[in-house]
Amino acid sequence: MKIITVGRGMENTVIVNDPYVSRKHLKLEQDSSGSVQITDLDSTGGTFVNGKKLTGGEGVYLSPTDIVRIGNTTLPWKSYFVSAETTVVGPDSKRDKRKKRRERKERREKKPVNFRNVLSIVMTVFSLMFMIMMFLRMLKII
Repeated sequence: MKIITVGRGMENTVIVNDPYVSRKHLKLEQDSSGSVQITDLDSTGGTFVNGKKLTGGEGVYLSPTDIVRIGNTTLPWKSYFVSAETTVVGPDSKRDKRKKRRERKERREKKPVNFRNVLSIVMTVFSLMFMIMMFLRMLKII
C-alpha cells in the first residue's frame, strides 16, 4: 500500500504552494490492486472531486478521469503514483488559463468567409452613400 500526503507543509509527499491549501490537506492511498482512495484531513478549504466537496474523514475511491481540486490548484494525482519523489505544485496561473482558452479557440473550426454577405454589405454602403449625395444635391449643398 502506498500513501501520499498533500498539503503546504514540508512534511508532505506533495507540497502545494497555494495559500488556500492547509498544511496537511489530504491523503491518497493506493491499495495492492492499484485503486486510489482520497481522504480529506479536515482541511479548512476542503477537497473537491469533480466539483463535489468531500466531507472530513470520508474516503472516496477515485477513477482515472476524476479531477481533484484543492484551493486554486488542480492536482495531477495520477502522476503521484508513477514516481516516489517529493512533488511541488502550485495554483493554476492566469497565464495557464489564458493558454488553455487560446488552445480551445484555435481548435474550433474556422469558418470560411461568405462572399455573398461581404458583397451585400458593400452594396448597402454604396447605396447609402449615393442616397446621401442625392439628398445633398437636392438641398443644393453640393
